[in-house]
Amino acid sequence: MEDIDAASQIYHYALKVNNYSADACFGIGKCFKVCEMWSEAREMFEWALKYDSNFVIAQQELDEITKLFD
Repeated sequence: MEDIDAASQIYHYALKVNNYSADACFGIGKCFKVCEMWSEAREMFEWALKYDSNFVIAQQELDEITKLFD
């Protein structure tokens, strides 16, 4: 979990530096996913796609979560 905490801190910092970073949103989403914080992960993958509509991996992650809960 320490690695997840460190990664999350780095991605949150990156998002502060660039509020429109699809990569930072995706990274935070992955951290939430690992922690099984599904709603938060879903929201961050959606933001990643908002900032980069061609972010294929973010779409795949979002689709995977959506299949679990819809």
